[in-house]
Amino acid sequence: MIQFTNNEFVVPAVLTVPVRDDYFSQHNIEHFDNDGFQLNRIEQLYYTANGIHTEECLSVNAAHYKWATVNHPNYILDHSMVLTRCCYAGQALEQLKEHSQQFPYLRKYLTMKPKWGFDFALEYFDDDVYMELLHFERDFNNLDDAKREKAKIEQKLQSTDWSAFTLYIKRTRAEWSTFSGMNQNNWKAQKWGETQAEITLKAF
Repeated sequence: MIQFTNNEFVVPAVLTVPVRDDYFSQHNIEHFDNDGFQLNRIEQLYYTANGIHTEECLSVNAAHYKWATVNHPNYILDHSMVLTRCCYAGQALEQLKEHSQQFPYLRKYLTMKPKWGFDFALEYFDDDVYMELLHFERDFNNLDDAKREKAKIEQKLQSTDWSAFTLYIKRTRAEWSTFSGMNQNNWKAQKWGETQAEITLKAF
């Protein structure tokens, strides 16, 4: 039921090419995403200068690319993506250091670590119900760990008996539907054999 694209993480996740100095303004550097993969204006300019393609999904512009596809009429992927957040080195890092004298907010950019992750949200519907079936996110600072976990999850997604899992989630709706949003995600992820729905890392 679930297949995967050939899209992969960005490697190396390092930005070295600087951007134009006149791009540095409060408007362009604000709204740095401390937790996820969303890129603000100056970050998008750096990714473009370094030849890294970005896309918009969930109203977020990032280096995230479609991961999985579903070929069943009753299952919908709300989103499924592999993600990369780059750090800075070389001339790009030196440029950020220079401009951080005027904009101290840029100091957080100086301590960023590369981050890779994936995000998966599968939904189900029939004549009786429309529900989120499974939603999980994983972040990694180590590329080998990210690749290893991605391969493991892909095998698990393809080998799952989705009819049985869906029937179980549907029958237990009275139990999990009273939970808060994240607790619902955790409950379903645990029934799928994971410890929790989200394991995320700070950007700096």
